[in-house]
Amino acid sequence: MTAPITPLALPTLTADPARRTAVGVRGRRLTMARLPDRRAGSTIYDVTTVDQWGRLVARACVAALSWEPGTRVAMREVGGLVVITADEDGASVVTRQGHLRLPLAVRRWCALPAGMRVLVTAAPEAGRLVVHPAAALDSMLTWLHDRVLGGEPA
Repeated sequence: MTAPITPLALPTLTADPARRTAVGVRGRRLTMARLPDRRAGSTIYDVTTVDQWGRLVARACVAALSWEPGTRVAMREVGGLVVITADEDGASVVTRQGHLRLPLAVRRWCALPAGMRVLVTAAPEAGRLVVHPAAALDSMLTWLHDRVLGGEPA
């Protein structure tokens, strides 16, 4: 015969949001994690790979911008990012499959070799899609980690 299992009683916490603390059973204050604020924007995110022809498959982002196949787009480099907007005089088009093809010159601007993973964001209200290469992400995350974590590695 086996001995009965004693139930585990977890302490009840009373939250104090003003101090970001909780009071446990013995009156000890515990620090509560700060949760991020709710999203205010409608940015769409996708992670994809640049293929050997410079093609990006970011269907959710392209769809969020309502870019149909054949939509002409213009591309420019801004601070290491590729910014893409719909433009009647644009040199590129959305393919029949809803993909974007980055010309070789654009890939060279931002050091985007075939096989590189990139973050693609779409801001529907601004009508733009932005491709974030790894070097740009490294820079942004280093800045954020320095600010939030005080320079500690993530």
